[in-house]
Amino acid sequence: MSGPSVSITLYGEEAQRFKEIAEEVEEVSGFTPSNADVARELMREFDEREYRR
Repeated sequence: MSGPSVSITLYGEEAQRFKEIAEEVEEVSGFTPSNADVARELMREFDEREYRR
């Protein structure tokens, strides 16, 4: 896939929470998600909340 690319690094409590979310995604999906899979799931959840300011 060509186009924009983004990389992030999390530390401390944020990294721990991301790992916890990854474990939850694994429990639901039945496979070990990549970091990109977890980020996609978080974005999907964000979009479903229909944030409006």
